[in-house]
Amino acid sequence: MLTVKITLLTLPIVYASLGGKAIHHVGSNRRLKDIDNYIYMSVCDYESQGSPNVTVFLSAANNETNKIFVSKYNIIEEFDTKTHIQKAVAVEIQAYPDPKKTHRFNPKKITIRYDNHFYKLHLNPQCLQNSKYWTSLNKITVWSKKIDCQSSSVLCDDNTDMFLAGTKCPIGSLPSVINVIFKNGISKHRIKFV
Repeated sequence: MLTVKITLLTLPIVYASLGGKAIHHVGSNRRLKDIDNYIYMSVCDYESQGSPNVTVFLSAANNETNKIFVSKYNIIEEFDTKTHIQKAVAVEIQAYPDPKKTHRFNPKKITIRYDNHFYKLHLNPQCLQNSKYWTSLNKITVWSKKIDCQSSSVLCDDNTDMFLAGTKCPIGSLPSVINVIFKNGISKHRIKFV
């Protein structure tokens, strides 16, 4: 009986180490696989109380852009999208300073799932505390990257841990995941014009 208990306790750890997720949507009892479109931003750290004001732009080759907003830390946010980009070729992330509060944060990763698309944007996977990973207090912080599977900073993987909801894919079919790694932290800062 003791062996069974130990096995049950270690199973979630093994599952998580293999990339599995058991995160639940806040406010309901649904799993990530049941949500068609969501965005999730995990942070390493933040200073003072505040909320992120982040916009993620996914751009296609024909200059069509899907704009997705993030307004919470470590909480799954559902969104509706009117623009369905078949293949994103570039991503730009903009974090706006809060004019009412002295607030900055150090984002770790942004995960986006919409339709058959799944992106993991690794902004600071090791949670380094260098200033080049923190958002600015008074300027727009920008991360930008071309999504090119031949690039050393982009990994396009045919397998992921997320199932597609509401599709006719056979059980076990998984969408491909695109991992974009921002090796050098923030791309630039922009002055915010009023």
